[in-house]
Amino acid sequence: MNTITEEFIWSSLKSLYKKNNKDFMGTGIIFYTDLSNLPFISLNKNTDEDSLLNKNFIELIYRLSLKQSPYHDGFHFFNMDLMTLTHISQYLAPVIEINDTSVLDAIRPCGAREMTAYLTSLTKGIVSVGLVSHVDGIKVYRNGNCIRES
Repeated sequence: MNTITEEFIWSSLKSLYKKNNKDFMGTGIIFYTDLSNLPFISLNKNTDEDSLLNKNFIELIYRLSLKQSPYHDGFHFFNMDLMTLTHISQYLAPVIEINDTSVLDAIRPCGAREMTAYLTSLTKGIVSVGLVSHVDGIKVYRNGNCIRES
């Protein structure tokens, strides 16, 4: 991943964290180039995909992540080739292809969102997975490694 891409991801997550307040539920963002290897499904019946276009990415993710939003759960997908949010509030089922589960000890104990982020980061076509927590701060996973956190 090039420095510009990495800085875009990190600065986006930092901007979200700075907006953190008591109504912010945290969020998970999948930064990707290809989703064909990642099983996922929407957690909502109706999502107005047109509402995702031409919006301020940070502000949109922040509003989606508020307690009162029906879209605060699940992961949101950001296409790195198009530089746009493409999916919101998605349930993920990353394939578990780990033979030696001791590699998970670096992140355990953890919650479902963090384990999902870790496993998803191992998926072909996923650039990285960013987590913003109102309690634990920011983490970025790439290829099964936490590459940045604060």
